[in-house]
Amino acid sequence: MDNKNSITRPEIENKIYSMRGQDIILACEIALAIN
Repeated sequence: MDNKNSITRPEIENKIYSMRGQDIILACEIALAIN
């Protein structure tokens, strides 16, 4: 179980970081569009 958790945690973190990256890019595009 511990090995599975250690494997799944990085995958979940990578997904979270990738989503945050997309949100940051979208936020920048919106900011540029408004300006």
